[in-house]
Amino acid sequence: AQALCFCWGTQCAQKSCPGMPGYEAMKHVQTEDDNHREESDAGIPSRRGTLESLQFGRRSMQLGDQSEHWTADVNPTHVNIVLLAAWVATGIGTFTQAYHMTAVDSIYLMVQILTTVGYGDVVMDHSWYSMAFMACYVLVATLVLGAFISTLADHVVDHQQEMLAESMRRQREGGEDGTSGGPLMDHSLLHAIAIFALFLVVGAVVFSAIEGEDKTTGEALYMAVVSLTTVGFGDVTPVTERGRMFCSVWMLFGVAAMGNVVGEVANYMSGSKRRYRVTHLSGDLLSEMDHSQDGKVDRHEFLKHVLVMEGLVSAAFLDEVDANFDALDADHSGELTQDDINIFTAKLRGSKTDMAATRTSS
Repeated sequence: AQALCFCWGTQCAQKSCPGMPGYEAMKHVQTEDDNHREESDAGIPSRRGTLESLQFGRRSMQLGDQSEHWTADVNPTHVNIVLLAAWVATGIGTFTQAYHMTAVDSIYLMVQILTTVGYGDVVMDHSWYSMAFMACYVLVATLVLGAFISTLADHVVDHQQEMLAESMRRQREGGEDGTSGGPLMDHSLLHAIAIFALFLVVGAVVFSAIEGEDKTTGEALYMAVVSLTTVGFGDVTPVTERGRMFCSVWMLFGVAAMGNVVGEVANYMSGSKRRYRVTHLSGDLLSEMDHSQDGKVDRHEFLKHVLVMEGLVSAAFLDEVDANFDALDADHSGELTQDDINIFTAKLRGSKTDMAATRTSS
């Protein structure tokens, strides 16, 4: 979740939004001409001066003398795909043309780099320029992989939040008691383990069956475990072109399956997947939820308590969100209304006037 905040004037003194460090102000104000400031009959000042956009995202606003300049939203997934494609094209071109590797060996080597398995069975020469290129190539791969993991993590969090909402809805409708206790065992961990086990079995069967690999079932299973856990000793590796071709695909998805198991186990052990639902009140629980210490718990305080207990957000982050709201609530009414927009518009207009006067006097 991202919050938005005002910066009163053209530059925030904190270089960030009030109450929300790290987030930039995202406001675009458009006001009507002064000739249209009177409404019909009542003579009430027009409220046509509105905020053009109050939105979440990663946009930043630069207030110039004449206009506002926007930076466009960029889809991080598209950027990651472009970076990965460029990285793959660079690797294939370099490995096949400069080092005379086959296309299969080039892809096999790149998959080892991406999955961090690193058998060491396909390497370049040890000249200084080859080692310099490979060092830079590996570093770029780490950055690209990190960007992909970050994007994937965002999708996973969104999915878990949807699962949480659905679970609580079912508990509410079915009367299930999810009040307390630790994590509830669900099918996601079992599915993750089953998928990873399937990759181990498939790898062991295929490598023991491919002609020319000459691996026993035990050796093939050993290689599968060492590979998919990204240990990659390099003592047992695919030696045929067909083996390396299969390994390039199998290792890429198998390592991802292993990562999924690790994530599911961590979620289960930390209790981040419990389905917390308050069904019984007590004096201690009421006191814990009563952040305002007024002897009452409103809907806002209850929501904060459940979100923190589910591990979806931290209490510190929710405090920042509250501070962000207070910064937006210019008239301190406890609600965001048209009056707050009018105050912001007036402050912004006054700031621009002061800047213009300062330039004129100078």
